[in-house]
Amino acid sequence: MQSRTIGHLSAFGAFLIWAIAPIFWSILPSVSSWELMVHRLFWGIIMVLPFTCRHMAETWHVLKSAGRSVISSSVLIIFNWTLFVWAVTNGHVIEASLGYFINPLINVLLGVFFFGEVLKASQRVALSLAFIGTSFLFMNEWASPLISLGVAFSFATYGFLRKKDQVRPIMALQLEMVLGFVFMVSVLLINTKFQDWAFHREDLAWWKFALAGPVTVIPLFLFTQGIQRLPMSLMGMWQYMAPLGQFLLGVLFFKESFGILKGIGIVFIFIGVIIFLIPNFRPLPLREELHGKG
Repeated sequence: MQSRTIGHLSAFGAFLIWAIAPIFWSILPSVSSWELMVHRLFWGIIMVLPFTCRHMAETWHVLKSAGRSVISSSVLIIFNWTLFVWAVTNGHVIEASLGYFINPLINVLLGVFFFGEVLKASQRVALSLAFIGTSFLFMNEWASPLISLGVAFSFATYGFLRKKDQVRPIMALQLEMVLGFVFMVSVLLINTKFQDWAFHREDLAWWKFALAGPVTVIPLFLFTQGIQRLPMSLMGMWQYMAPLGQFLLGVLFFKESFGILKGIGIVFIFIGVIIFLIPNFRPLPLREELHGKG
């Protein structure tokens, strides 16, 4: 299978999981957002532990050769998660979610300015439509722009580093899980006493929290696979799958209301994404296909 095809499938898988993840989070027992983050990271570490034990030498090599980059990406993804959790628990859900609509636009700009990606005329039109649609989403909702920008730039820069250093996805992921777990446990211990954690409750179905590991690890792994194989601009447009899917879930599954401006914005973004992606799935001309085989 071609590397680009693997990239498309990985991107699709990652953002599909993130799009439907709210259903999973909604069925979990009620615990604090910080404790939930600890569970995500703990069970994520358990999931990648067998690989870590088998490849200790490679892990040390990654720390020596690309340690700064991996630590920087770990700080960024921890900051992104922490800011999102803080926003959700302090009544800034809209601002946090809108950050993931800005994020794809930043990805496209990073691809153009840092990786020399050139946008076709149709892609520039698609990007303009996505920008217009995002602007509609922000009308009447621009209460705390720093939250939206913080969420957007932290995850976009995380993706930039994951593409730039080309460290094996599972290698970067295991280090990010460990650093994130240590940080989140520290935050939880500072804010609450251990005996107050929901971990002590006997009425909770802990197997559900164990599933938080795969739900955290698998999409991040697929995201890194995709971003290392696809242009940043293309990955950015794939990324709209997650907030668009979450928006549809909010309306259809969670029965949330939305205004006319949000509806218009979603239509613009959807059309832009389709225009941007269609050229990437056209079959190659016969001459080019034969040349590629030769």
